[in-house]
Amino acid sequence: MGLAFLAAVVIAVVAGAAALVAALVFVLRAAIFLVLLPFRLIFLALGLPLLIVGSVASILAAVLASALLPLALIAFAIWALVRLARRPVSA
Repeated sequence: MGLAFLAAVVIAVVAGAAALVAALVFVLRAAIFLVLLPFRLIFLALGLPLLIVGSVASILAAVLASALLPLALIAFAIWALVRLARRPVSA
């Protein structure tokens, strides 16, 4: 009975130590998060307008490219036909 009780005590001490270490790590991570939170918010406030402007610019570029693509294909076809017509005829 004494050995089983000793094993139970050791297991309880190890589990308690693990819980204590986990709690300390949690508190440390929370403190680091709270210290760094203002910097995250500042960078978010500075980066969000840039993200919005970049998104709008890419959407406009995609719309413009999709509108001009058929014209570019027609221009390429005309250029290819003119170039083909100007080639000297080989015998």
